[in-house]
Amino acid sequence: MTQLSEKDFLDIKDEIKDGRLSPDSVRFYLGVFMFFSALMIGIAFAVAASSSSVIGWDNLSVFWKSVFWLQAALFLFQLILIFLVRGKSNWTQMLLIISYVVYTYKMVLDPFVVMSMFAMNDGVYETFLPISVTVIIVGFLLHVYLIRRTFKELKVKKKKKEEISCMLLFQFYFCSFLLQVTSSKMNY
Repeated sequence: MTQLSEKDFLDIKDEIKDGRLSPDSVRFYLGVFMFFSALMIGIAFAVAASSSSVIGWDNLSVFWKSVFWLQAALFLFQLILIFLVRGKSNWTQMLLIISYVVYTYKMVLDPFVVMSMFAMNDGVYETFLPISVTVIIVGFLLHVYLIRRTFKELKVKKKKKEEISCMLLFQFYFCSFLLQVTSSKMNY
């Protein structure tokens, strides 16, 4: 098993101190995540609560109302993280990095909320739901696999570039296939 050398540790320390994982950079990214999420959830809420909408706020299920209330609570917590959590202590760093990861996942799931509201409004939610849940589960499993593989590769020498490019090509074709299946199901 390989171990980290002192130089590796110094590189990691510099990245945390001055790189993209510094508290100021993480606050900036959280702001960008918040803007994107506000846009996505704002569109979803407008579709759900519009007077010309088929759905209507009163007709939403308890689950979807809970999703919107949870989104509001997460926005407030994100504002607190951006504006009130200051300093460069270990606690601040841990809190910001954990929130960075959580809000990254939240940002990835927000478009599914928007697409679900549009699907409900168009009356194709029953067709859309299995496809979107499958995409989310496959994406999550692929992400866990890639994280585990990356951590294993940190202990081993770098693999050949051809193997990595082959995997990226497979992911591209797989995503293209899912988009084609999704769009063909939505057209019928």
